[in-house]
Amino acid sequence: MKITKRQLRQIIKEEKAKLINEDAFDNVMRTASQILGPNIELDEEMDGNIIIVADEMDVEANYDQLMAAFPNGEMVEDGFVTGVMQESKISKRQLRQIIKEERAKLLTELSQGERARGLYIDDAMASSVKATLEQMYNNGVNDAIADGEDEMDAEEMVASGITEVLGEFLDSVGFRYMLADRS
Repeated sequence: MKITKRQLRQIIKEEKAKLINEDAFDNVMRTASQILGPNIELDEEMDGNIIIVADEMDVEANYDQLMAAFPNGEMVEDGFVTGVMQESKISKRQLRQIIKEERAKLLTELSQGERARGLYIDDAMASSVKATLEQMYNNGVNDAIADGEDEMDAEEMVASGITEVLGEFLDSVGFRYMLADRS
């Protein structure tokens, strides 16, 4: 099965979140709660730095204790940046295992047709076939309208005709496929 770069990035992001060293977060929470009390929240900057989200007055009143606990920290407008970083590392082996598991999960979630489309059917050929079918449909509808059919009837008639063509193709390759009767 093909996994797009976007899907792979999302899988890696989700798995990194699971593998993050939660001890650092827990330690900051425990220490900050001892200094500032239980009514604090923690947040994380884009670079992984843990921030204590607290009232500015509380941070100012306990600044010396916070600096003693978090020597690389600094006071900011909405709290205190601790200087403690969340770290996560994924080995190549773990990454391969993550991809293998996510691929298996995706395969179980897909229908038989979706699996075949993702695994075995060439995208360029599929696009070409769709373009041909679209041209066949548009030409057929236009011809039916030119012959006096109203637009809805023309569309239904041509869709049934294309369904017949698909059924004939499947019959020709020995696959008896039951297409929905559109007549």
